[in-house]
Order: sequence, then C-alpha cells, then structure tokens
Amino acid sequence: MISPTYPREILSNGTVRLTAEECSFVFSRPAPGILLVTVAGHDRGQFGMGALDEIVCALNRERPLELFVDTREAVGVAVNVRQDWTRFFAGNRANLSAVHVLTRSKIVHLAVAVAQLFSRTGDLIRLYSQPEAFQARLDRARDSSVSVPRP
Repeated sequence: MISPTYPREILSNGTVRLTAEECSFVFSRPAPGILLVTVAGHDRGQFGMGALDEIVCALNRERPLELFVDTREAVGVAVNVRQDWTRFFAGNRANLSAVHVLTRSKIVHLAVAVAQLFSRTGDLIRLYSQPEAFQARLDRARDSSVSVPRP
C-alpha cells in the first residue's frame, strides 16, 4: 500500500495544517490538555491515517486530552475514514476526557453519530449543531485548563 503524500505545515504559533485534494485539517492547542481540530472540505481518505496521527502525537505529549473538532466547513467523509475514526475513539477512550464535535452538514453529523454509536464510548463524544454552545464549551475548557497548574 502506498502512503499518501500531502503538505504538512507547522505555522509560527505551533499550529499544524494538513492539506490535500479538497480537504484540510488544522490542529491547534488553545491550552494545555486541549486540542482543536478544524476540518474543511471532503475527507475521502486522502490523508490516510495522517489526521489521526496528529492527534496521537498530542496524546503522546499529554493525557487525558479534551478534543474539539470543528467540522462546520466539512462537506463529507468517506466510510473508510469514519471507520478509522470509530476505531480510534474506541481504542483511545481512556486517553480522551471528552470529544466535542461541531457539525453543520447533516452528512457529517450522521457520520459522527455512527462513529459515536459503534465506538461504544458512551458519552465521550458530544455533538453540537450550535457554534455558540461549542465555543462556550471550548472557552470553559480553556479557562479551567489555565487555572489548573500542570506538572
């Protein structure tokens, strides 16, 4: 199997951006213990496991991790990609304190709901359709992370 190739940029603020064929992932760390992933376009699998590998790198730095995924600009996700995310959530349940996913697209919302069900992770994954509620949860997580000293 040939590994996909795509640009991986590290921006001056430490943000990582992956881009390939009609899709991009941006990974930023708003505070310790928090990873924000912003997805745009149609994820057809053009990154292979690259997007999940970025999250694994964050998990290697600190656990548990609270994951926020903003998919407002995502328009679709391939079945094999959803299956990879489902396996990832199931396998990393102990390393994730929560996963918050903001969706606009009904297709993406359904894909996340299926991953939520088949990962058997209970209430680990929380879906949001209102950007204000998602942002408020991110702000609370950032505020509590900043106020708690880390070793």
